[in-house]
Amino acid sequence: NVTIVTGRENMRQILDLTTRYMKQLRKKLRGRVVKMLSSRIPEIQGGLSTLPDLDFRLKEYKKGNDVILYNAPAVLFIHAPQNTSTPQIDCDAALFAMMLLAQTKGLGTCWMGWVQYAAAGFQVKTFKLLADFLGIPAGHRVYAAMIIGYPRIKLHSIPPRQTQVTWREGP
Repeated sequence: NVTIVTGRENMRQILDLTTRYMKQLRKKLRGRVVKMLSSRIPEIQGGLSTLPDLDFRLKEYKKGNDVILYNAPAVLFIHAPQNTSTPQIDCDAALFAMMLLAQTKGLGTCWMGWVQYAAAGFQVKTFKLLADFLGIPAGHRVYAAMIIGYPRIKLHSIPPRQTQVTWREGP
């Protein structure tokens, strides 16, 4: 299922709710229990590695700079029932297909991890404000989100990346 949000006031609300989520997550990550467990659980170390990014985005938000939605005119949320076999994979594939299609129409997109996490209440299970605002049905969870709009800058090439490919011939 797809929920599309447009309009300045709605986008402001999504930005505000996402930052509320980010503040709660930051508080949780800086808590005593997380610090105690971080030396034993690699996933917690991964969560702690997001703190500089959280701090940066929240600091910019406080200054009035939108480095979360980047002043985009629309945001799309893809959600599915939690009790299906592969909801994360299904939603990721759907979002990626939409991103490719948007590119063919001259639109710019960006996968929005923090917005998706806020809508899902990721690691802050009590955070339901964004899901409620979006009208996500009970039993569904947001698994992917992206902003979409007309890009100010046209990209003509992709920056070079190092990719390792391993090829194994069959019999």
